[in-house]
Amino acid sequence: MTEVATCALAGNAFSARLKLPVVRYVTSMVASYLLNGVSGLVVLRFLDPLTVGWWNTAQLVKIPLDLTRMGILNGLNREYPFLIGAGKPEKAHRMLEAGLAHTLAMLLVGQVGTALAVVSLRDTSPNLLFGIVAASLIWGLTYYTQFNRAMLRSSVAFGRVGPLELAVTAVDAIAVLAVWKWGYWGLLVRGVFTAINLAAVFYWIQPATVSPHWDWKAMKHMFKFGRHAFLTNWLGLLGQQADRIWILAAVDGVRMLGFYSPAIFCMTFLSMIPGVVQNYFYPQWVESFGRHQDRRVLARQIFRQTSRVAALMVPISAVAAIGIDVLVLNFLPQYATGERAAQLACLTGPLFSFRLCTSYFAAVHQWKEYWIYTTMLAVLPFLLIPLLMIIMMPLESAVLGAVGNLAISGIALWFMTIRDVAKISPQ
Repeated sequence: MTEVATCALAGNAFSARLKLPVVRYVTSMVASYLLNGVSGLVVLRFLDPLTVGWWNTAQLVKIPLDLTRMGILNGLNREYPFLIGAGKPEKAHRMLEAGLAHTLAMLLVGQVGTALAVVSLRDTSPNLLFGIVAASLIWGLTYYTQFNRAMLRSSVAFGRVGPLELAVTAVDAIAVLAVWKWGYWGLLVRGVFTAINLAAVFYWIQPATVSPHWDWKAMKHMFKFGRHAFLTNWLGLLGQQADRIWILAAVDGVRMLGFYSPAIFCMTFLSMIPGVVQNYFYPQWVESFGRHQDRRVLARQIFRQTSRVAALMVPISAVAAIGIDVLVLNFLPQYATGERAAQLACLTGPLFSFRLCTSYFAAVHQWKEYWIYTTMLAVLPFLLIPLLMIIMMPLESAVLGAVGNLAISGIALWFMTIRDVAKISPQ
């Protein structure tokens, strides 16, 4: 069987199995995130705030590294399931080959750039330098994993993703022993080890063999459909890191960023369920839209899931606010300075559900409203946080700036989606 035929059969099988129980995937992913969260708390228990602050600082290297993606993977995420749904498997497979070629090339560029940056910063703390190297390696391996995930989304093999990620997370939890044994250096080894495992698993379950092929026409096509999503996602990433950047600018910034770790943990944990739902349903929404081409149907599908997720996140966030207080005071006393910020971070839970609406604009390739949303997402925290710092402590200012940013930009996105649908609805 040819690779294109395999791709076509995978797409047809995916269409036929849209009723595959969502519970299997969601349950596995939620369990994976929960286990990852528990192991993350154990890591914090083993390390002091200053050490964790170095790692949080090193991870900011991902902001410039992400610029190398150039929107190709974003275009592949949109076009591959769309072309499968439109009955064009040969073109879909060409996108995969070109996407893999670009991914491998940008991985090389990213690592070379990191090496040059480390050489230029050679007089900086070794903790920061080695942290940057580890963060860069993790970024590259994660990027490759995301390429394979894009291919799996329109395959019957996607149903295996959740259980396999849970298995990788279980191995990662055992690797916490490296942190207990070697401290900060064990933390770096554990991060790279987990990224390698996940990349290997996603390569192993690929539904079809894909060879890299530098196809300018295919890349231009993916860039056309992915550049807006990429730039807006990057601006969103920049906005999400604003709280950490402002904390670093404060007195004893690295240590303060370590104290902020429980708040980062809460926001990461609470973004889990909206993220899992979007990851699961987005390729289905796009493939369905490729068949019916009706924006109103697409919007109804997305609004339905957004409302359900928002309602679910309210009680979960309330429980998280109580739980993090108990955890910090009893399990992580060295992070007590950040306990209040961690509780305030739980306000972000229901607000993450608004992000499901980004799937609408990505699917219909409508970017004017999306640009407004992401510009707000990137600019607001850089304005809100310094204003709040005038009257509040740095940690509380940073987290409330993040909460306000999610609330204002999320509500605006919701209404922009409604407005776009209203323009095409029958009068």
